[in-house]
Amino acid sequence: DGWQEEGETDDEDFGAPAPKLRRTGSKGKLGGRKTRAAQRGGPKPLLQVLEEAGVDRLPPHVPSYFTARAGPSQYPAQKLCSVTGLEAKYFHPGRKARYHGAKQFAVIESTPTAALVAYKAALLG
Repeated sequence: DGWQEEGETDDEDFGAPAPKLRRTGSKGKLGGRKTRAAQRGGPKPLLQVLEEAGVDRLPPHVPSYFTARAGPSQYPAQKLCSVTGLEAKYFHPGRKARYHGAKQFAVIESTPTAALVAYKAALLG
């Protein structure tokens, strides 16, 4: 079956001693070696990399992480539930709030209007 004990020989080996079969190391260990990232102290945070590169000192016309701009999305805005954040299937016209289902409708109905107005104002900034 491919495994031989120490000192056994096959007929094809013509009396040559069989190699020792032993396990070296154990599973999951790197044998005391550290990975390259661990030797370097791990990866640097993005902010540190940007500061070291001097990206904040570039002229404004040069594209960088600090001067990046994005245009409007080509997709329509997502309609999310005001209570759970799930996809909103329904809209409450009196409260002007979107909701996912019957349980969320009950929460919106039980919430005072002043609280909903304050919540929406906080979301819009």
